[in-house]
Amino acid sequence: MAFIINRSSRSFLTSVLNHSSKFLSSSHVRYTSSQHRPMMLMDLPRVVYPNLFYTIRNLFSRFLITGYFDSTFAMKPFSEGARQALTVVSRLIANNQFEELSEFATQKAIAELKENYKYLTAEQKQKLPVDESEIVFSYPYLIGMIMDEQTNSRLVEITMIFHVLKDRKSYHDGILNATADATTNWAASMKKMRDNIVVCNYKFLRDMSKNSKDDSWIISGLNHWLPNKMLLEELPSELLLEIFSYFHPSDLYGLFLPLSNTRVSYLIAHTQLSLDLTFTSYPRFSLILNHCSPSQIVFLRLSNQYSHGLLITEFFSLDCFRPEKFVRLRSLHLDDIIGNEINNLPPCLEKLYIKFHKKAKYAVKLYQLALQSTTLKQCYLIGGYAFDYKTCSDVSSTTIEHLHMAIKSFPNDLLVLIQALPSLTKLKTCIYNRSSGIRISSSFTFPLTRLSIDLQTSGVNLNLLNSELLSRLPKLRSLSYHSNGKSNEHVTDLIRLSSRLKRFQFIRKGLSPNIHIADSAFNSDLVTTVQEITNNNNNNSRRSLTVHTTPYPDRILNLPFICWSKVQNSSDNNRHTPDEEIYDRVERVRINLSEPSIDSNIPSCRYANHLTLVSNNETNQYVLSPEIISSLVCLSSVRHLIINTQTSLFNFTQLFALMSLHSLDIAWSQIRSDFSLANIKILSLISECVSWKEIQHLIIYLIPQLEHLQMNVTTSDECQQILNFLLSPHYQNNLISIKICICHTLSDQIKQDLEPILLSSKWIKVKWKMDNWYLYIWK
Repeated sequence: MAFIINRSSRSFLTSVLNHSSKFLSSSHVRYTSSQHRPMMLMDLPRVVYPNLFYTIRNLFSRFLITGYFDSTFAMKPFSEGARQALTVVSRLIANNQFEELSEFATQKAIAELKENYKYLTAEQKQKLPVDESEIVFSYPYLIGMIMDEQTNSRLVEITMIFHVLKDRKSYHDGILNATADATTNWAASMKKMRDNIVVCNYKFLRDMSKNSKDDSWIISGLNHWLPNKMLLEELPSELLLEIFSYFHPSDLYGLFLPLSNTRVSYLIAHTQLSLDLTFTSYPRFSLILNHCSPSQIVFLRLSNQYSHGLLITEFFSLDCFRPEKFVRLRSLHLDDIIGNEINNLPPCLEKLYIKFHKKAKYAVKLYQLALQSTTLKQCYLIGGYAFDYKTCSDVSSTTIEHLHMAIKSFPNDLLVLIQALPSLTKLKTCIYNRSSGIRISSSFTFPLTRLSIDLQTSGVNLNLLNSELLSRLPKLRSLSYHSNGKSNEHVTDLIRLSSRLKRFQFIRKGLSPNIHIADSAFNSDLVTTVQEITNNNNNNSRRSLTVHTTPYPDRILNLPFICWSKVQNSSDNNRHTPDEEIYDRVERVRINLSEPSIDSNIPSCRYANHLTLVSNNETNQYVLSPEIISSLVCLSSVRHLIINTQTSLFNFTQLFALMSLHSLDIAWSQIRSDFSLANIKILSLISECVSWKEIQHLIIYLIPQLEHLQMNVTTSDECQQILNFLLSPHYQNNLISIKICICHTLSDQIKQDLEPILLSSKWIKVKWKMDNWYLYIWK
C-alpha cells in the first residue's frame, strides 16, 4: 500500500499541474466501440482525476470524523479495505452472483446493478473482475457528510477512484520480447493499453451516529467504465509511470524527451530507475549520462565485459556520478572490474555483487570497503582476492547477513571473519590453505544457519572442520561440503552429522574407481547418493561422489560417461526426486563427437544452455549424429554453442535448425549460408583469420543483428580494411563491441596506423584501447 500511496501522491500533484479535474458526462467520452452500449453498471458521475478543491475539503472532513465521530478512523487502512472490496465485489458481479452482494452493497444499488448487467457485452463482462495487482492508482476523491438534525443521524460517504490496467504484465513481456524497434513497440503497447484501461468509481457509506450499532462500510454506488481514447498528454500519470517502467532508460529518453511535454519530462526526471548497462552501446551510454540523475537509480548493473574495461571507469569518473551521489541506490552489480573504479560505496547500499577481472590487483580495497559497511545486508565478492586478515584488516560490519567470498586459510582467516560479522547467517566460501595459531573459547558460537564450504585444495579434513567450526554453529540447518579424496573415509561421520540438518549436501571429487556407493549403507532418510561412473579407459574421465538431499548439484556434464548411479533410502515416507530430474540440474554439456561409447539412452539434459562440441580425431569415420545429440540435450534450450572441431562429417545445418542461439564460437570456414544464425548476438570466429569481405558478408547477409564480434587478423592493412567497413558512418550495423586478436609483433604497427584514423572524423566516434595482443573497440 505504501507503494501505491507514493505513486498516487505524484500522480495527484502532476495531474493538478496539468489537468483541470472535472466530472465527465457522456459528451466528454468517446467509447472504444460505437456498435455497443457504453459500459455502465450504475448511472453515476464519471470521475477520472482527483480534484484540488475536494482534496483540501477532505482534510477538514477527516478532522471532523476523527474529532467527533470516530477517533480510530484513518485513511490508509480504509483505502486498503476499499481495494479489497473492489476485487471481491467486481468478481461477484462478473460471475452474476448478485445474491451474495447483500453483505457488501445496498439493495437499491444491487437492483440497479442487476438491471444494467443484462446490457453488457461479453467483452465488457470480461473486463469487470479486478485483481489487486491490476490496480495502478487509487485515491479518495470526495469525503461527504450528511447530517440530519431532526433524527440526529450522521452519515459519511467516501467516493474512491480506481484506475485499473487489465493484464498489465503482458505489456511488459510484449516490449521485452518484441523484435521490432522501440518506437514500434511503444506505439503498439500504447494502443493495447489504451483499450484496456478501466476506471472504477465506488461510493462507500457508513452510519457514524452515536446510537449506530453497525460500524461497517457498505457500497451505495459503483461503476466501471472505459475512458476515452486518450492522447499521451491525457493519460493519467500513474499509467505513464507504468509505461516508462517497461523501457530501458536510453529508449525512454530517446522516445519521450523529444516530445517536449512538460509533464512527461517531469515524470521521467523523477521516476525511479533500474539501470542495466550490460549490453549498451557507447551512444546509448552517453545519452543516459546526459539525462539520468544518480538520485533516481535504485538498482544499477554495470559490466566491463563488452566495453573491454571502459564502461565502469568512465561511468564513475564523472563528478555527478560519484558513488556518494547515489542516495537511493539499494542494489549494485559490477562485473569484470579490477578494483580501482570506485573509492567508496553508495551511502544506502543493501546488496553488493562484484565479479572481479582475473587480474584485479586492487580487489582488496573493495573487499575492505564492503566488510566495513554499515548498510550492506548481502555481499557477493567473486574472484580477485581471497580474504586474509593480515592484508585486509580492521573489518567489522553488524549488518551483513549473506556473504559469498573466497577465504585464504582455515581456520584462522575464516574464524576472524565470522567474528567480525556478528549478523552473518549465510556463508558460501572456498578455502585454499590450512592454518593454525588462533584459539577461540569453546563456548563461543556463531549464528550461521546456512554454510557452503569448498575445501578441495585446502587439505582440511572432516575432523578439523567439525572441531573448529561445525561444533560452534548450533543454529546450522543447511550444509554443503566439498572435498577431494580417493577414499570414503569420514563419509559415515558426515552422514551422521546430517541428522540435525534440514538440508545436507556432500560432494567429493577424485573418487577412487574401485569405490561403488551401492556397497555402502546410507541409512538416513535425508540422504540421496549419486555417483558419476565414467569410462576408466578415458584419461580425461573424472569420478565423483555426491551425498545430498536435492538433485545432483554438478552443473557440468562431460560426455561420454556411463551413468550416474543413485542409492537412496527406500522408506515409504521418503520422497526423493526421480532420476530424470538429476539430469535437469545440468547447465553445461561437453560432447566428443568422435567418441563411440556414448550411451544415448540416458535421460535428456532438458535445461542445459551451454553446449560444447569437440572432436579428438578429425579422421575418425565415426561421428555422432544430430539425432543422438538431440536425445542427450534439449537443443531448444541451448543458447551458447562452441564448436571446437574441424570435422566435415557432422551435419551442423540440421543442428542449427533445432536451436535458437544467443552466442556462437566457430571457425569461419565452417559457417554455411543455410545455418540459422539470425538471433545470434555474440560471435567469436576462432582459429582462423578473416578478410573484410568475409566480415561484410557476415554482417549484411548472415547475422544482421550481431552485437559483439571477436576475430583474428594477421596484418595492419587487413585490420584497417575491416574497420573501414565496421566503423564507417555510411554502413549501419548493430555492433556494440569489437575484439580483434592481433599478432604480438604487429601491435606497434597497427597502433601507429589506426590511432590517427580513430581520432579523426573518418570513422564514427568510439572508445578504444590496445594491448600487445588485442584491439578493443566499444562503439
